[in-house]
Parts: sequence; C-alpha cells; structure tokens
Amino acid sequence: MRLGNHNRRRHASRTRDFLAGRSIRLVVAALLAVTLIQSGCVGLTGADTANDLVFNPMRLNFGEVAIGSSKTDTVTLTNTGAVPLTLPQASIAGAGYSLSELELPVTLAPGEILTFAANFAPTATGSASGTIVISSDNPDLPPEALALSGMGLSSSGPTITTQPASQTVTIGQSASFAVTASGTAPLSYQWKKNNSNISGATASNYTTPPASIADTGAQFTVTVSDSVGNVTSEAATLTVTATSLAPSITTQPANRTVVAGQTATFSVTAAGTARAGQRGVERGKDHVDGDIELLGVFLKLTAWLTA
Repeated sequence: MRLGNHNRRRHASRTRDFLAGRSIRLVVAALLAVTLIQSGCVGLTGADTANDLVFNPMRLNFGEVAIGSSKTDTVTLTNTGAVPLTLPQASIAGAGYSLSELELPVTLAPGEILTFAANFAPTATGSASGTIVISSDNPDLPPEALALSGMGLSSSGPTITTQPASQTVTIGQSASFAVTASGTAPLSYQWKKNNSNISGATASNYTTPPASIADTGAQFTVTVSDSVGNVTSEAATLTVTATSLAPSITTQPANRTVVAGQTATFSVTAAGTARAGQRGVERGKDHVDGDIELLGVFLKLTAWLTA
C-alpha cells in the first residue's frame, strides 16, 4: 500500500509538471505571435501570407494631381492560394477615386493575376485618401483592402501679378527686368531674349550684359512654372541709345590782328551729340564753321567802314 501510494504521488507530480510546461509553451507561443503581428512581420491583409489575395502595389499614392485633370495607375490582384477564388464584387471609397477596366464577377485560378486601373481626379485642393476593397467567395478569407492617397492642386497654375517693364539704356549700360508671380511653390523661372532661352537666367529678375546698339529692339520674356503648369509674361523691349553729350567747345577761336583791307580767319573746334543721330561732332562743327564765316564777313565790312 505504501508503494502504491508513492507511485500515485509520483504520477501526479509528473502530470502537474507536464501541464505546467505545456502552459508555459502556449504562453510563449502566444506572446511570440502577438510580437510578430505588432512588428509587422505578420499582417492581417495585403502581404499577409494567410490571405490568398495580394494587391500590388501594397499602397497606391497618386502624388500631386491638378483639379480638372486625372491620373491613372495600374493595380494587380494575385491569387496566391492553392484553390480557385471567385471575386463577386469590389468597392471603392474616397472623393475623386474610381475603378476602371475591372469586370466582376471573375474567378482567379491559383497564381492567376487580375489587372485593372485605379483613377484619381481630385475635386478639391489638399490631401485625399481612399480605399479599394475586393472580397472573395471564401468565407474564411477576409476582404482584401488597398489604401489610396493623393494630393489635389489648384488647376490655375502660376499667375503673373507684375509684368516685366520695357527699359531704355545707353550704350555700355545694363538693363534689369523683373517679374512678380504667384502659384504653387516652388516657382521656377526661365528668361528669354527674342524667344531663345538665356543660359543661367532662372531667377525672378534678370540683368543684361552691357548693351550695344545691336541690342536695341530686343524682346525679353520670362516663363514662370510650378507643379501645375506655366505662364509666359508679356514682352519687354530694350532700347539702346548713343551716349548723350551736351555741345562743348574744345578749341576756342584765337584773336587776330590785320591791317585795313585784309581778311581775318577764325576757327573753333566743338563736340556734341549729332542731330537725329547722324554725323556726330562733324555736324556740330559744320554749324560752327558757318557761324565763323558770317563773322568773317562782318569783320571785313567793319574794317572797310573804318578805313
């Protein structure tokens, strides 16, 4: 009897030890599963190997799209399981999102891929989110969901608020042009001379090299761009003139002494801007010479009268 009681006690002890060890293993396995799910190693949808339907891409970002336009991306759904799956319906949620090229119901064999299009046509500025959900005829499989995102932008593009103004400079001077614009940042600029891009002229203002007479009449414009579109300014005209100089006498007429009956000759040298841009100093000299000639006649007449 004592031996039997001893054996029963030993058996009960082993049973308790076994159950305790099994409980510990179950707890450890449960904690491991929770840790894997929380860390992202095991997902509930999308790339989850337990779900036989897998989207590609796993998330779809349309980026920036202007209001009034749309963007389309290709989406695939693969049956990664071992049995055929019938897809009876699909749904899409979110303002501006839609599906196309998708005909349901459809049956996907193992490994077969369903290809369709997702579209984003924003109706308002700012971020927009949506979801595509596709279910199957297998009640044990949860519906597969694809997250959508995008950004709606203003459709107007940049606007020029201050146009570049025409400039007039003299030969050797530089001219400065400037533009003021608004739009979706960042804005970019490209200045042009006679419809040809000017290398390195990519700021909101532009200063020309020293101008020559050949630059007169040149047309300067600037194209302002943002992520939505672009706009080109009105043309500003560059006018180049010769350097303006007031007339000046560089050599004064000298005094002359003559006897009665002789003639006296006077001369002068002058400089200045030509009239109507022609003949420069020479034209001014012609007028001075004419005046000197009249002075000579006057002096002759005076000498004759006083003789």
